[in-house]
Amino acid sequence: MSGPVAQSCCTFLVPWITKNRIMVCLLLVNLVLIFLYFDVRQSSSLSSPNPGGKPEEINTDSSSHAPDSIINADFGDPVIFEPYWLEYGIDMAIPAWHSISYLSSHRQISPLIEDCLVDEIRSVHRLVGNAVTQNRHIIIGAGSSQLLQAAFYALSVNDQSPPLKVVSACPFYSAYPLMTDFVQSKLYEWAGDAMDFESTSTRDGYIEIVNYPNNPDGTIRHAVVNGSSGGLIHDLAYYWPQYTPITSPADHDIMLFSLSKFSGHAGSRAGWAIVKDLKVAQLMSKHIMFNTIGLSRDAQARAAHIMRYVVHQYSQKGSAPYRLKTGPDNTTLLFHHAYDTLEHRWKELRDLVVSGARFTLQDYPLAFCTFFGETTTTHPAFAWLKCEQDRDCEELLNSVNIRSRGAHLFGILDPQYTRISMILSLKEFTVLLSRLALLNNSSQTNCESMELTTKR
Repeated sequence: MSGPVAQSCCTFLVPWITKNRIMVCLLLVNLVLIFLYFDVRQSSSLSSPNPGGKPEEINTDSSSHAPDSIINADFGDPVIFEPYWLEYGIDMAIPAWHSISYLSSHRQISPLIEDCLVDEIRSVHRLVGNAVTQNRHIIIGAGSSQLLQAAFYALSVNDQSPPLKVVSACPFYSAYPLMTDFVQSKLYEWAGDAMDFESTSTRDGYIEIVNYPNNPDGTIRHAVVNGSSGGLIHDLAYYWPQYTPITSPADHDIMLFSLSKFSGHAGSRAGWAIVKDLKVAQLMSKHIMFNTIGLSRDAQARAAHIMRYVVHQYSQKGSAPYRLKTGPDNTTLLFHHAYDTLEHRWKELRDLVVSGARFTLQDYPLAFCTFFGETTTTHPAFAWLKCEQDRDCEELLNSVNIRSRGAHLFGILDPQYTRISMILSLKEFTVLLSRLALLNNSSQTNCESMELTTKR
């Protein structure tokens, strides 16, 4: 019976396929694409090194780190924290209905500030012991950069004198001059080195920025200008135990901090100022209100969530001090993990430097850290590298495709100094060390014959 049935089917199908050949072709193409899609999905799941696990580390390095690849040690991008958050981090979801309104609180100095973030900021500083927050006003902004502009405005808007002179002791953070003069304000202007300003016999109104531990050289700074006609801004972005010993709570008129240096979350652009004077805090808040209508409430919620997690992790260990290297579980703690990573990197860099005569590094004193309860030293986010045999250190590093930031941008005329980042990804830092070793092991005379070259 199969013969007649088959003959009957063919008699029907052949004319139908001939008549509808375009539709049949499209159907076959779709079937092939569906087959290929599921085949690729199956192959990917079988070959994945981490199926169903945590996401892989985001690749922030040059594509393959070939000999001609660029290592960007100029930029202070804190991707050093990324492995910690991949390993021990937390997830958070923000519901679609959350943060619809511009306004958040009627309890803070500005209705644009989230109550939960202010509470967590106070908790973090109470945990670490690096800043006084009691009876202080908390201002939230888009990183230290916006808060610095807000502080400039608050300190100068009611001043009747000529534009206030903004100064900072050399070597100062390279962005200070740019941020000061970018808006071309009539209220303030960049005036350079605070030491030079202090030595002048007649002194106008001024604003001095004190940065500690200092970027680029990692030293602890104090105000230089001794006068009653000026204001002080303390940039304490790096005053955390992974970078420097916490010797006492900072207690200054205006203190700036940022999430990026605290936990590595630079992309959230969350920063905060701790301000003594109510009028100054109100003027800073006014500046931020008209500048950006505050920091995104989503970013504030994320910052609060991260801080709450860090405080919770430490609270489970009891109260300070939190000793270093008391057990393997200390690597689950943010500050301990970051401290160990930076300590190891600085040891590697110092070992490399002392193995030759081409480079030298800044030395840092030991000090008792109240957070760790023991004597530690400074491990800055940047190394202030000096080339002893070469006239221009930035150019020397360029010759092996390492991008650094030359001394002239920090107010230093000596080109033998340059700044390199210590908070790169592990892959980039490893390549950075290998290229510095190549330079360190070569003499000045045969430097030009090295394989790595760069066009400027």
